[in-house]
Amino acid sequence: MNLLSMDFDIHTRYADMLRFNSFRRARRVRRELGNGFVFAVHGAKPCKDFDIARAADRARWTKEHGTTILDFGAGHLTETFLLRQQGIDCTPFEPYRLGPGGINKAESIELARAFLAEVAEGKDWTSIFIASVLNSVPFREDREHIACLCSALCRPNTKVYACASSAGESGWRQVNGKAFMNESNAGNIAFRLDYEPGIRIGDFQDKPKVQKYHTEAEFRDLFGPFFRVVKVDDFSNNINAACASALPVDKDKLRAAIEFEFNLPYPDGTRMDLVKSAMDSFSKRLQTSTLEISEPMIEAARGQFASHPHGKRVTIQRADLRHEFPVVTSSVVLSVLTLQFTPIEYRQRIIRRVFDSLAPGGAFVLVEKVLGAS
Repeated sequence: MNLLSMDFDIHTRYADMLRFNSFRRARRVRRELGNGFVFAVHGAKPCKDFDIARAADRARWTKEHGTTILDFGAGHLTETFLLRQQGIDCTPFEPYRLGPGGINKAESIELARAFLAEVAEGKDWTSIFIASVLNSVPFREDREHIACLCSALCRPNTKVYACASSAGESGWRQVNGKAFMNESNAGNIAFRLDYEPGIRIGDFQDKPKVQKYHTEAEFRDLFGPFFRVVKVDDFSNNINAACASALPVDKDKLRAAIEFEFNLPYPDGTRMDLVKSAMDSFSKRLQTSTLEISEPMIEAARGQFASHPHGKRVTIQRADLRHEFPVVTSSVVLSVLTLQFTPIEYRQRIIRRVFDSLAPGGAFVLVEKVLGAS
């Protein structure tokens, strides 16, 4: 208490402490999917009434969310394990994995490395969940980094589902004198901070932690710059967002997000130190590949991209499309005045390979000359 009461310069002196104290507490272990994972199919009904192991519930859930899931900010990995038990592929990312003595940095780093390996492989996640995460992230710019990263991980049909405590939740109403303390929370003294609306700080007895209580407008402002479609609801004391059609990623914002998320601080004074690995993984995932058979054309293209500001994100491969096609998953494939130079008997096979390489919802743009009337 004395540490914080002497100086409230939260954004500088205590910023890293509030970041690594954001880990999910072990006060309650759930046996069901949390609201952030079920609101899109279960609405405001209690989470305990939804059972992913029940055939009808599982069918509704997978129809909405698919079967390849990213749990961004997985906490105790409760949802990860529950989904995996039902044969649903779920990748967890949790930078502050809790162990018996506090944050288990080694396990946190291991989870991050496994996540980045799947990023680099180009894994197609059908749904990305940011469940009960954003309310524990202490600063607006940090939350923007998370939204940016998740949008960059989206394929054309990927949806992002976010859930965080609303301004109607009792924890926020208590520090505003609009709700009474009860036996379960009387031991946790908390008060408001004014560096941002909807912020309270508590857990002074152990590890001070910030909670951010959101409004619908704040969620729209947070996700709107990254998605064409953002649907926001407020129920069950939570703000819920379903986001679709990720917008093109701004490279400077993505770089800043990677430098933040993959160099988070730890209580022992060290940092995650995975920025280079993350840069490599995202670059591999988001790169553009070009195919050419002519050596002079390859050299000309390399010279052109060498001076281009995004040139490092372009790989130029020698390939004979009659006999080979790269093993990749693509969002968009362009064929501009190319097939006309390929013997007719190979064209159907090439188009088939293009189709097989596309991510769900991907596009094939074909440009060819046509025979005119004259």
